[in-house]
Amino acid sequence: MKKKFLFIASFLSFFPIGETLKISNGISLTTAAIIFHSPKIHAETISSIITRGIMAAKSGNYYKAIKLYNKALEMDPNIALAYLSRGVSKMKLEDFSGAMSDYNKALEINPKYVQAYLNRANLKVILDEYSKAIRDYNKALEINPKLGEAYTGIGIARIMLGSNTVACLDFEKAIDLGDKAKDLLRKYCSDIKKEGGYFYMRGNRKQNEGNYNGALEDFNKAIEIIPTYTVAYYSRAYLKEILKDYKGAISDLSKIIESHEDGSELAYLRRGVIKLTMKKNKEAIEDFNKSLEKKPNYIYPFLYRGIALLNIGERDKACSDFKEIISTFESHQYLYSSVPEVEDNANNLFKQYCK
Repeated sequence: MKKKFLFIASFLSFFPIGETLKISNGISLTTAAIIFHSPKIHAETISSIITRGIMAAKSGNYYKAIKLYNKALEMDPNIALAYLSRGVSKMKLEDFSGAMSDYNKALEINPKYVQAYLNRANLKVILDEYSKAIRDYNKALEINPKLGEAYTGIGIARIMLGSNTVACLDFEKAIDLGDKAKDLLRKYCSDIKKEGGYFYMRGNRKQNEGNYNGALEDFNKAIEIIPTYTVAYYSRAYLKEILKDYKGAISDLSKIIESHEDGSELAYLRRGVIKLTMKKNKEAIEDFNKSLEKKPNYIYPFLYRGIALLNIGERDKACSDFKEIISTFESHQYLYSSVPEVEDNANNLFKQYCK
């Protein structure tokens, strides 16, 4: 445990970062009344006690620091910073249960206390609670998306979970935001950064961030490394569709179909949808038919084929497809919770064109 604690501590900060000392991060009405109606020196005294506690902790005198935090909390039990700082000292003394209790209390007082989420997450990594730690890091990022330290922590947790490729992306993000993750990137990612999976995952992250050109470059690199990388072709096709490069998207989906991979019903469906967008209705219908040959109970092709049939004047056949969807949902009501838009669209089209 000591070895792991030192490893975590070498990359993550437990002390409050750039925080102005104040009476409370979540002052109760009673406490607020005391502050506003008491001499100023009282407030400064609590602040100075916490300051002395932090200085004692930074010099390694954790027992003295805890005594000072206790004294501050006796004067005002609603000081989130005092609980946070006391939790740090308890962590240093490996009183992990006590530290966890203090971080929980700090967050009870102030549910948006970023440093408390970070420290609690760091502690959960030490306690092997990696998934729970990632949730806390993400809560901190919801409050402040530019916390490089949170990405470093997530990366360390993922390393412990064996998700090294995704961890490398987190270390890169941390470095972009100014955190000290270069050693971790060097240690764990030198070989991974040569793998197709790394570029594929980085491409997905860039796409989610709206960096479409960067994502396209990464998908290209992933496919260059692994020419048979089916999911990378799917992702690149979807991105090309967003960029309105329909011919390029069709080319990628055709490569998946030609590879005879299982699950090609999705490739036929997506290719058909693109052709439908391009107003190539008959070609689209051929793809929807192929998709249904591969998977007869696949619900989506019925909807899109019905739309294509309407476009070429085949109303009766289109209505039959919409009716097929409606009947399927009537006999399998659980489907509505997962794909409600399919039944809603089928119902609307049926009411508009088939009655």
